[in-house]
Amino acid sequence: APGTDAARPAPTLACLAIVAAAASCYVFGPTPLSYNYVPSLYDTGRYQAVLEIQELIPQDAAVLATERIAAHFTGQDLLHTLGWEPAADYDFVLVDLDDEWAGREEMFAVRNKCLAGGQYAPVYARDAFVLFKKGARTPAALQLLGPYDGDVEDVVKGRAPVEGGDEARIVRLQLARSQVGAERTDLTVVLYWKCLEPIKTDRGFTITVACATPHDVKVFGRTFHPCLGLFPTSMWKPGMVIADRYDFRLPFDPGKGGMRLRFAWEKWQPRNEGRMVEGEGEKADR
Repeated sequence: APGTDAARPAPTLACLAIVAAAASCYVFGPTPLSYNYVPSLYDTGRYQAVLEIQELIPQDAAVLATERIAAHFTGQDLLHTLGWEPAADYDFVLVDLDDEWAGREEMFAVRNKCLAGGQYAPVYARDAFVLFKKGARTPAALQLLGPYDGDVEDVVKGRAPVEGGDEARIVRLQLARSQVGAERTDLTVVLYWKCLEPIKTDRGFTITVACATPHDVKVFGRTFHPCLGLFPTSMWKPGMVIADRYDFRLPFDPGKGGMRLRFAWEKWQPRNEGRMVEGEGEKADR
């Protein structure tokens, strides 16, 4: 029939496209079927955080939330997203500081207003989620983060202070780790910052861990909101000491060898999923 020969390449090209897509997903994709899939890289805890927040918010409560996290609370009797007009009398305000769909300036402004206003208190903070409750009291564990009134030695275990830039430096560091399975390690880094100059923006803070093995150098980095987002850098004042804590899971066992840590500020673009970086061990220092 006329045109038959011209139509034959179409199924062939379609099959080739499917095979190419499958091969690309296997080699480069993040799915469990991929060649380079590392489960612990995607075990962020954010899903568990959402479940915990759902337990804290009654269904009949009025909730104001950022765009993406609001999708998990559509069963609420009253649910508004940021920017809703007219405003309502909310029982809870829930922000996801990593929500790229929300306007960051508006989102940070709502967070800062809740922190400073006194009407709401933070009752939960984890993995960039911050939950405020009207008329509540901040849990003791969250009260430990922020301005610190105790004595802090201006040394890091006998070493020179770790530089954090011109505006702040780390004056004390505590490190703890615990083994979780064969290829995972929970790491807790407690820092005491000393603010040297005003910081006008809300910044993210990156911790990079490098471990040398007999075969290679494994490097993992993750960016956080200082003080779980409860005391952003824009609120720091010169001379103030700030207590901070970072908990995350390494996707490898550092073994008995030493870990090298590198600290760096970033423009508030935290990546809570973490990231593996190969061959950057020489850049990590502590």
